[in-house]
Amino acid sequence: MGTNRKLPFGYRMEFGRIAIHLEEANWVQHIFTQYNQGVSFQGITDKMRNSGMPYDGDKQWNKNMIARILPDYRYCGDRGYPEIIDEVTFQKAAEKRKKKSASQRKTKAQAALRKKCVGRMTPYIESEVLHLLNCLAKNPERIVTPQIHRAHSQRLDVLKSELEGLIGQLPVDENRAREVLQEIAAEMYADIDPREYETEELLHKLLRTKFRPEFINRLDEIVFFNALSDADMHGIVDLLIADLAKRLQANRLNLSVSESAKAAIIKNGADPLFGARPLKRYIQGHIESLLARFIIENSPEEGSTLTVDADEKGSFIIGQKQ
Repeated sequence: MGTNRKLPFGYRMEFGRIAIHLEEANWVQHIFTQYNQGVSFQGITDKMRNSGMPYDGDKQWNKNMIARILPDYRYCGDRGYPEIIDEVTFQKAAEKRKKKSASQRKTKAQAALRKKCVGRMTPYIESEVLHLLNCLAKNPERIVTPQIHRAHSQRLDVLKSELEGLIGQLPVDENRAREVLQEIAAEMYADIDPREYETEELLHKLLRTKFRPEFINRLDEIVFFNALSDADMHGIVDLLIADLAKRLQANRLNLSVSESAKAAIIKNGADPLFGARPLKRYIQGHIESLLARFIIENSPEEGSTLTVDADEKGSFIIGQKQ
């Protein structure tokens, strides 16, 4: 196995002093000559590999080794090292490296893009993203940005901070993490037009921008649900009321709920994001409790029909008819 070089390629120790390694020094001169003639790092690397001259022991040549040799001023006789490269040749190579570095310098957009990314991007991905951004800059009408309300953005920051803290502590409190994720989803839903929210592609993009990859990777599957429509809400209310009526029939009582009462239930108890459960809890807390109190206080006869109506303010009125 090779060892890490203590002296630059082209030198060796002789009787306690730094001396030129003639064979290696010839290759150092060759590297500078090739580079000044326009040969790339990869081209020089390939030639050094084919030469049979190892860099150090059994180490294969690579571009990093070439990159270390070219700027090393010790080859010009600096710091007590014997001269291998003359000043003119060295400065010519330095000027070429400077021009190449300037041409590869990142733009402000590229620097900002790398800063926003968790890991390093490949040049291909970077160029594709910048191309997309340039296209959007030329055609701003193609940009659709959800309007984020200030009242929500501060809450989102708090929730995201809590979620990152939960993920960073092992073992992860999965129950709390799930609750926080649901709260974040609720906040994000309030900030986005439902027509945009229903697209799976947009949701994936939102997840990737809001959460780190290490968190997304913990999710085996992401299931997307569309928001419930008004027709869905009415259907759910009808099913819940039918279930309540069936339970009352066990006590030989019937149930009639007016359309105004159903509308009040939907208006006050519906949450499109969380499905049927809020409606069920609302009916339990506002309709069933009123019916139970009415039955206890009035002892309706068997076969009677209990009625549920709502006034203009949405308050429920329980009645009875034979």
